[in-house]
Amino acid sequence: MGTYARTPHPSRRSSDLRGGHRPIPSLVQWMVTLDCQLTCPHCLAAGDPVSAMDVEAARALVDQVADAGVEELLLTGGEPLSSPLLPAIVEQIAQRGQAWSLNTARLPTGRIRDVLQRHPPDFVAVSLDGPRRVHDAFRGRIGSFDEALESMRFFRALGSQVAAGTTVTRRNIASLTHTLRIVHDSPAQVWGLHLLVPEGRAADRPDLRLRRRELRRLVRFVEDKRNYVPLEMADELGFCGEREPLLRNLPMTCGAGRMQCVVLPDGEVVPCTTLDRTASAGNVTTRPLLDIWRDGFGALRQRRPEPRCQACDYFAACGGGCWLQTHDQPRCYRDVWERTGQPRAAAGLAVALGLLSASGCSAVQQPAPETDVAAAQDEPPADAETDGHGHGHGHGKPELLVTPAPEPAPDLGPVSVAEAREPLVVSGPRGEEVDLVVELGAIEAVILRLTLDGPSTERVDELQRIRPESHADDPGWVFVESYAAGRLPGDLSERARAVRAALGTSERSLALAALLYRSLAEPLLEGPPPQDRGSVERAEVRATIDALATTVGTWRRDILGSRLDPYLARDREHVPHRFMMLKSMPQPPPELRLAQDTLQERWGHAGQEALDGWLDRHPYADSLTLDIEGPSTPSRLGIHDIVDVGPDGDLGVTVRWEGSEPLDVSLPAGSELTWADVLRLVDEAHRGTLEQKPLESFDQGDPLRLPLRRERFETDWLADFWLF
Repeated sequence: MGTYARTPHPSRRSSDLRGGHRPIPSLVQWMVTLDCQLTCPHCLAAGDPVSAMDVEAARALVDQVADAGVEELLLTGGEPLSSPLLPAIVEQIAQRGQAWSLNTARLPTGRIRDVLQRHPPDFVAVSLDGPRRVHDAFRGRIGSFDEALESMRFFRALGSQVAAGTTVTRRNIASLTHTLRIVHDSPAQVWGLHLLVPEGRAADRPDLRLRRRELRRLVRFVEDKRNYVPLEMADELGFCGEREPLLRNLPMTCGAGRMQCVVLPDGEVVPCTTLDRTASAGNVTTRPLLDIWRDGFGALRQRRPEPRCQACDYFAACGGGCWLQTHDQPRCYRDVWERTGQPRAAAGLAVALGLLSASGCSAVQQPAPETDVAAAQDEPPADAETDGHGHGHGHGKPELLVTPAPEPAPDLGPVSVAEAREPLVVSGPRGEEVDLVVELGAIEAVILRLTLDGPSTERVDELQRIRPESHADDPGWVFVESYAAGRLPGDLSERARAVRAALGTSERSLALAALLYRSLAEPLLEGPPPQDRGSVERAEVRATIDALATTVGTWRRDILGSRLDPYLARDREHVPHRFMMLKSMPQPPPELRLAQDTLQERWGHAGQEALDGWLDRHPYADSLTLDIEGPSTPSRLGIHDIVDVGPDGDLGVTVRWEGSEPLDVSLPAGSELTWADVLRLVDEAHRGTLEQKPLESFDQGDPLRLPLRRERFETDWLADFWLF
């Protein structure tokens, strides 16, 4: 996996960056050794052996770090636990009172175990590649999976903050949902997903690197699952435009050589985790670390990117992306995260730089309907009119009308629950007690367990144990308990009313929003066909869809508005609320701040308009949206939209999801069709085709497969699907 650290986000004062770098690095990573008994195919620390510094030089380096006032010293490798120097290093760290962290894949034994019990690290990241079979095969040793979980348990018992780190490759991307379940039940408090860095053994393993469609699948996975677990996309993916707040808590800015550096086992100082000694700025055994930091990395700090980067609309925000991914050859993932129609120079830069967005200003054109870059040929024609939700309205007779979701209700301010929530303690993979209520609310923890494991008496007991007493009659909690106990009404109208009643909750939870929509969609998928519904059922369904859209829109404004603070507001300091801090979290360099000031003068403060514009461009459950093309114009059908079909006969349309092949389907005349109804009609018309099509890892979230997977009780697939 990539390296983890927990260094706090630096101050936003411009004086912290003099000459394009901080006067003192916030983070120093130390690759203590390249030795490791595992044989991971992606390992950076593979190749010719490197002599480590002696124990006196190692202690001297700790002294230099402590004397300089470095915020965090991160020990990594290879496998740092295998270094004979580690006990002396940890003892010296403790003597100097230096904050430190550890990256490992092993369980400490022998002398170092005793030392760590006396002087535990503040933060530990343990590599976890997937389920037992996947992890053990990847690490090249049977039992390494159990050892990783035992290591998490060991460090958690010492009071260290513990993260699970997964490098996502083509060998484990299909296991991400299973890995989510393992992380959820493990002692880990946070989960970080990394991309492969093409160095060491990975340089000769192109078969491990994710393809573009798999990268898009990974981005969607992180966006969706962040509503349920403390999860982040690490910085190897680089800048992600307006999708940054959906993937990370703080804007990605590469800190290699500007905010942090790496010391190799022999003392060479490089900007980031690379063994490329041509990038070295000096050696700590012959020159003080601070002198190397002050005078080194000049070319990197001048920020001279590739010509194609300079011509990019996003360059002022991106700055060329992750140095580690691009220093040997240009790599750009813009086609992975960018969507056609996103405003580039204004809103994209605003989000990345932490500016107030320009989206609400008249000088910026409104975005076209959002469509993945890979499916750009499916955009609406240039002469088609669109409403504010990206739904097409053609000229002439409206044979196909998609009724968009209503606008969110006015913001009522955050709901405060003063009562502290009890921990949710369950049995982990080795019988250990695990508290699931970490950084997320109790209701999210319960819903995650329900979605992964299904309703049961055990889930009801867990819910009643952690639910605050004051919430015993809360409509949202009452609904979740009914779902866990299997007591939801089967009648469609009654189910719709139960969902609407639950919206009266004092909780604001996107996990609850997903459960409520699922609870409405399931009877739509398995009950009488939509054309046979009576007027009462139609009215109940429409009222519930509208209520969901309005209420969930308000919840999103509150939840994501807080998440967007570091991106859209500049009039106050922001404290990051998370356990894991990635290694590349520096203040933007001076020239980036100049671009920031220029943009802010040009666009001004957009305030609430900025948030509303961002939310409008990133609608709820956008990864499930279907493209429908009728006789007049294409439309997009989200989960809170309804298709009204006229009474003059059935309507033939084509339906597709993202870049999939279009499927012809007939929409019954006079019907009001929800998103779930359209899935049902597609399945009835094309079951044979859908059965024959292999399920690729990048098609995991394909909604067109939902009826088929439900019928087959494919629980892992369904759990992943409904965790949006």
